[in-house]
Amino acid sequence: NRSVKLGAQLIAIGMIYVVGWVPYSLIVLIQMFQSSQELVDILSRFLAYLPYLQELILPFVAILYMPEVKGKLVALFMFPCSNMNRRHQNRIQAIHNQTITTHIHSRIPNHC
Repeated sequence: NRSVKLGAQLIAIGMIYVVGWVPYSLIVLIQMFQSSQELVDILSRFLAYLPYLQELILPFVAILYMPEVKGKLVALFMFPCSNMNRRHQNRIQAIHNQTITTHIHSRIPNHC
């Protein structure tokens, strides 16, 4: 069971790398043999950002395959109001009916 989950995680991460790098690599390879302005435009406008997008998505895919973290995230997003009671337990209460007395001592000596 655990090896199946690890295999699924490995396939998901591998597919993210394939989606991120194969189009970029193909356009660069084609451009090496046949230089055209259209390929340069596609490469610079769209495909240059795919590897960055891949690095952004990768941590979330890894989190989806961690059952304890996945359960907490699902509970947080599906039931955001269920934790409302816990938030209000840490309120600071006002203190009433206390008098504060301060004594100010002068450092100037009395010469009287």
